[in-house]
Amino acid sequence: MKAKEVVQRLRADGVARVEGVVEPEWGHEAVWFFGSQGRPLQDFYEEEVAALLLEATARWADGPGAFTLDLEAGRVVVEVLEEQDYGYEVLRKERVSLEDFLE
Repeated sequence: MKAKEVVQRLRADGVARVEGVVEPEWGHEAVWFFGSQGRPLQDFYEEEVAALLLEATARWADGPGAFTLDLEAGRVVVEVLEEQDYGYEVLRKERVSLEDFLE
């Protein structure tokens, strides 16, 4: 699925922002969809898009990572995470276009 298709599909359903986190080694992952008012969309989950974004995050981070997709700006903020004794630390934070993120 191309970036343009992702944006069109999500916008059609009223999504303004998507956030997620993935920890490939442990198999942990979560994705949240938010509407234009910044509130979570309780009854909405786009499985194909979620899987695509989680896969891209794990690939980009080469391990655990988090992302925020801002549909208005058309960009993704990716955080590369490292596990610590107390949780996770952000090692690197990058802003990339959705097109580059999904490559």
